[in-house]
Amino acid sequence: MTKLNKIILSIPSILTLSYILTFWFPTKFIWLVPNMKVYYIQLTILQILTIIQFAILIRKLWKLKNIEKSKKREWTLFLIFFNSFASLIFIWFRIDKLKELNENNLTNKTIASELV
Repeated sequence: MTKLNKIILSIPSILTLSYILTFWFPTKFIWLVPNMKVYYIQLTILQILTIIQFAILIRKLWKLKNIEKSKKREWTLFLIFFNSFASLIFIWFRIDKLKELNENNLTNKTIASELV
């Protein structure tokens, strides 16, 4: 995955984590959420971005054919329950390793089939 794709896919998680700060320091961020209508609009946009990010990441994960299904299930559950943190970990550290593992398994299977 290219750096640009990683940055774009990281935006919803970073926005969500930064939005959490508004709950810890409400008086400092009053300019960000002046009334409830603005809050609901912001929250809706953030949820839509998060759902799109989630769908892309799950699709990328389950497209890898030579990865064990148990590992795919673990990452799917991890992405569902800990989306903001897990998405960043998955995007920046794990997806490239899983793709590499997928390619290594694919080459090992083709070499084994050629030997038979």
